[in-house]
Amino acid sequence: LIPIAVAFTIATLGVPFTLYNNSGWMCWIASYPGKCSGDTCTRGKHYDIFRWVHYTVVWTAILIVTVGMYSIYRKVREQDRIQIEENAESATRRSGRSKKVAIQAALFVGALYLTWFFTTVTRLYQTTTGKNSETLFLLMVIFFPLQGFFNCIVYLRPRYLRTRSRNRDATVRRLLHLSLYHE
Repeated sequence: LIPIAVAFTIATLGVPFTLYNNSGWMCWIASYPGKCSGDTCTRGKHYDIFRWVHYTVVWTAILIVTVGMYSIYRKVREQDRIQIEENAESATRRSGRSKKVAIQAALFVGALYLTWFFTTVTRLYQTTTGKNSETLFLLMVIFFPLQGFFNCIVYLRPRYLRTRSRNRDATVRRLLHLSLYHE
């Protein structure tokens, strides 16, 4: 509920403050005309404040997700350790569980970092130098829209691995089909 309320508040406040303008490659929080400041802006006078509030919220959420994923991994690792101490027979079946959780958590968090890193660095570069870096801009334009794709890949990975272990002779295309449409 809190993330939805924060997002709704920031999005709604953008309308009366006329913050939504051309931001380079998309309509986003920006001033109009570009590179104006204070009273010389006809729209988006407080765009810089809202932009950094947005990035603060995003990176706070990413940090919370990172800490949460690490906490989940530690809990699973602790359960595996206890299981190994209590019952060595079932320990061999469960010993790889914490490693699987660590990999999945790292991929999920990595997708967030990959998506937001170039966007944030691009905006920091623009703010500090007043210029655009074509390289950073290209990386931002490539990776930012791919967040949903990365999440999909990370989400489907365990299913694909299970399907592959059950169908060792299947082609990659067949494995993808089975992963997507059959369990």
